Amino acid sequence: MCIRTRSRLEEATARACCRSVRDGPDIGRAPGRCEGVAREDRAIDSGERFFGKRARQGGIAERKAMIDREHALPVSRQVRLVGSARSSAYNQPHPVSEADQELMRRLDELHLEFPFAGARMLVRLLKREAIRVGRKHVGTLMKRMGIEALYCKPNTSRRHAKHKIWPYLLRGMTINRANQVWALDTSYIPMARGFSSI
Repeated sequence: MCIRTRSRLEEATARACCRSVRDGPDIGRAPGRCEGVAREDRAIDSGERFFGKRARQGGIAERKAMIDREHALPVSRQVRLVGSARSSAYNQPHPVSEADQELMRRLDELHLEFPFAGARMLVRLLKREAIRVGRKHVGTLMKRMGIEALYCKPNTSRRHAKHKIWPYLLRGMTINRANQVWALDTSYIPMARGFSSI
């Protein structure tokens, strides 16, 4: 139903009920004529925006579940409404094989025991247990599981020769009152969908 038709219906309903939403209280009208109508003064299309936003908040799997292939509305239009790519409606995910699930379980155990082990070391550890698997396949499974080897990263505190050295503004300054100098320490907390800074 288009917005113009809805607004006409709203006006007709208001006329049938003797008054519009923005009118004042019933003064001089017959009692009991307009008591059955309970309406709220808000934009007509607010519901569309609300449901559109709510539909786009879910993950790809949730949005994909909303698409009904038997519905009269074309799949391409449904995909546009939920805010997803058209290709995601037709893409069929491949189930993980039993062998890979067993291998991922073992990789998880080994990662807990040897958190510093990368794909190459994990392949050697698996070969000791007579499990033949390639390094690239182990790396792919590690990415899928979201695990990586813990090791000393390159020293990033060494300054680059071309970077500008900013002056230390507090050198030689006497701090003797409240709110004279402010300091900020940014901490990153792991959340469900990434990191949040406080």
